[in-house]
Amino acid sequence: MPSNCSLFRSACWACLAVVVLWVRGAAQTNATGTAGTPNAWYISSSNFLTLVIAHNERLQVQQLEFEATRRRESAEKGIFEPSLVLGATREENMRQLTSERLVNIGRPGVTNFSEQNNRYNSALEFLVPTGARLRLGTTLSDIRNNFQQLNQLSIFTNSEYESFVGASLVQPLLKNFGPRATLANLRIAAQQSEIAWQDYRKQLSQTLAGAEAGYWGLFLAQEQLRFFDESVKVAETVLVDARARNAAGKAAEIDILQAEADLAMRRNGRSEAVQKLGEARSRVAGFIDTTPFDARGMVVAEAPPAIVDRKLEFLEHWNWVFSQNPDFSAQKARLQQEGIRVAFAKNQALPQLDLKSSYGLNGLGRSPGESFDQYSNQYESWSIGLELRVPLGGGIKERNELAATRARKQAAILVLKELETTLRNTLNVTLEKVRHARMAIQDYEATVRLQENLLKTELARLEVGRVEARKVLEVERDLLQSRLSALAAQITYQQSVLELDVLSGTYLPRRNLSMSRMEVAQRTQNILMRTTEASGAAR
Repeated sequence: MPSNCSLFRSACWACLAVVVLWVRGAAQTNATGTAGTPNAWYISSSNFLTLVIAHNERLQVQQLEFEATRRRESAEKGIFEPSLVLGATREENMRQLTSERLVNIGRPGVTNFSEQNNRYNSALEFLVPTGARLRLGTTLSDIRNNFQQLNQLSIFTNSEYESFVGASLVQPLLKNFGPRATLANLRIAAQQSEIAWQDYRKQLSQTLAGAEAGYWGLFLAQEQLRFFDESVKVAETVLVDARARNAAGKAAEIDILQAEADLAMRRNGRSEAVQKLGEARSRVAGFIDTTPFDARGMVVAEAPPAIVDRKLEFLEHWNWVFSQNPDFSAQKARLQQEGIRVAFAKNQALPQLDLKSSYGLNGLGRSPGESFDQYSNQYESWSIGLELRVPLGGGIKERNELAATRARKQAAILVLKELETTLRNTLNVTLEKVRHARMAIQDYEATVRLQENLLKTELARLEVGRVEARKVLEVERDLLQSRLSALAAQITYQQSVLELDVLSGTYLPRRNLSMSRMEVAQRTQNILMRTTEASGAAR
């Protein structure tokens, strides 16, 4: 019959074996190590990114910047908006007559001319893409003067109504001629809107990638804490057994000290894991504009990241970078902007030669209706001519502005070339980083499998008394470190893939987070409405 001490020792070793095997099996599950977290707020990675889009203030600022440039582009389209011009003028005049006019009048005692006129005008003015300014309008003058009474031959004894209806055109032929000059500011505003859109895409990708990296960092911190919790339990079990064996005279005092030292080391590691978990939660909470003490609970990452192998051919990723990288696209838009400015500056350096023409019909009568009826009699009035304006200094301002725009365009070309070189090098480095991170996962997984097998062997030897508990703790400690390293390697791989996706401009479409400009504009309107409502409530 075995002794009581032998039975107790066997029971302790059995508990130790069960706990260690539980540690190995728990690493294969989806547990987060926070099942006991009070008031936990479990969030999947996709839901977390949706919350970031909805609540991150940095993204909202970038959305407002894009909305501002979009509105400026729309404002430039207003150059073709017709303008209605309405006017009314009261005119009174009193002056002495010259000797010649006195003779022509032939009325003794009349030495002055007095008039009280009312003039009304209306017109429609607008610009056309050729650069021409067109005016369609009419004028009506109610003319009253003392000559109407003096001139016995005049049928106008009270007042005269003089009218005119017609059109005038000023068409530039050199400077300011054509759609390229007329639409220059509109095209520049469109490119500025494109730059703002690419800046928003960049900010959105970087913010979401940072948030996703923080999410997986939170998962890593949760798992590290869980691993240390389990390791502490193993060390506590070994310490209890060591004390029991020492009491039974089967173990020396040094075995207890060694077990206590192992337990203290694991508890220190657990304390550091708790601190890291708190920091990770704070980082994650910052992305969704909240705190770790949100009423919904402490944020808990729901599941481990899925390891997805990526094709790592340089040419394929470079094609994505060339077409979708926000920085590269924005710089190409800046280069187009400078090209538009150069073309406009060339046009402005030309002499100003304008074609001016007008055509209209005149009317005169005792009433406004009678005056307008005279149009049928074809009392025409027209003019056509050219006006040339040449700077005597050869266009000092225009020449220097043209030189400046050419210099800025050349600088934009050099910046684009430099950016292309930088992106090529960065892409090559990032691809290598992803490859090495993937290889590291395989290496750590192989190490974990070997150490798990080693732990099984040591447990079997422990059961037959061929190895000390201290050796088992050493093997279990090595296995713990390997599991932590394997998990860290997975997170590193995920972060490397995030970096690659952001660089290639494919982060948003790969996660089905792409938005059209109209969707962003609608989100911006919602932000403005909330801001307006909040301001009203504050008052």
